[in-house]
Amino acid sequence: MSITTGIGAFSGIDYNEMVEKLMEIERQPLTQLQEKKDEYNTKISALGELSSSISSLRTALKTMKIGTSTSGSSATSSSPSAYASSSSNANVVTATSTGSAVSGEYDVTVHQVAQKLKLKSQDFSSSSTVFNSGTISINLNGTVTDISINYTNSTLEGVKNAINTSGTAAKASIIHGDSGYRLIISADTGGSGSLTITTQDNSSAANSLSAFATDGGEGSLTVYQSAQDAIVEIDGVTVTSSSNEITDAISGLKLSLHSASETPVQISVNFDADAASENLQSFIDTYNTAMQKAKELSNKDGDLAYDSVVKRIVTQLRGITTTTYGSGTLAQYGITHDDDDNLELDTSKLEKAIANGESGLTNTLNSLATSFDTTLKNMINEMLPGRSDTFEAIVDSTDDKITNLEYILELKELSYTKKFSLLEQTIGELQQSGNSMLDSLSNLNA
Repeated sequence: MSITTGIGAFSGIDYNEMVEKLMEIERQPLTQLQEKKDEYNTKISALGELSSSISSLRTALKTMKIGTSTSGSSATSSSPSAYASSSSNANVVTATSTGSAVSGEYDVTVHQVAQKLKLKSQDFSSSSTVFNSGTISINLNGTVTDISINYTNSTLEGVKNAINTSGTAAKASIIHGDSGYRLIISADTGGSGSLTITTQDNSSAANSLSAFATDGGEGSLTVYQSAQDAIVEIDGVTVTSSSNEITDAISGLKLSLHSASETPVQISVNFDADAASENLQSFIDTYNTAMQKAKELSNKDGDLAYDSVVKRIVTQLRGITTTTYGSGTLAQYGITHDDDDNLELDTSKLEKAIANGESGLTNTLNSLATSFDTTLKNMINEMLPGRSDTFEAIVDSTDDKITNLEYILELKELSYTKKFSLLEQTIGELQQSGNSMLDSLSNLNA
């Protein structure tokens, strides 16, 4: 007899319903495992939310440390260390604070700006002009790059692209002028550097690759613009640089040279108290968001209720106001915790402290940024991922248990179905035997 479920033909019993009720009981452990998996997936997501909040705090902390400001005809600034620089002639030179600037003024004379070496080829009739196959070797300041020229890149356009994708720091372009197409090769060699190009033809059917050599031969490359270093004078001190970005002349300032002028340009660096207060408040707001997120997740109703790692993070965040940074504490500058662990800024106390000299605030904030960044980095890279790995291992283990249990439940359901099928078969056989006996007794009485 085949295995079936449904209403028993002999017994009238609803076997489907009976199997379903029995399997509801059997599936209770499976439901518990699925709930456990969902719980730990929720914990993993909560850790991700907390990590995102702490990452935002770390970004705000870094911004607070860097006294970023770009010079021009007027000063601008964008961080709490707030040293804003300005230039009396932004067409000649501008300055940017790199985080350790101090208030001051500097006279800067730009005698000459750095410029690239530029070489030009002879005129060609088309960018599709074909050259022989072979090799172009570019030696830039002692670094040699060999470029293979073949049928895939043997046009003027192809040579340009081959140079630009070869990995050499030299770059090529094509200029189409009234007299034809010219290849221009430029490189930052500096005043004392060099660029030499040699070529070798492997065929002779087309134009020679010697058109791109620097050997001085007929039709070879010629110098269009000579390389030179930048020469500036800062408060009477001469500084030579191969770049127009000078980062090591004035501590904490990057000078950007734009044009030469024998008229001195005044670079001024000033502390911006308003920017300091505004950006410090931005850091505080980000801190409060991270703190409240950690507390919310770890309270008794949170997704990470009583979690020891998150509790430790709350403690470490809370310690920001009890630590000395440099020579001061945050409380000296009006930064304290309220009863809910939020940071508050007393602007009047901050302004009073700044009036006595901004160097103390800068020292304290930069020290805080360095020290606290290490703490936040450990939270993001070690503490939270470690906790997440633990939870993910539990999820994986639970997944395995769910898979095994689902297989066992399939077998149990099949077993119940078989048993009820056999039961129905037995009932049918008993009914047939009873009917046969009744027929026999009837015949005896006849």
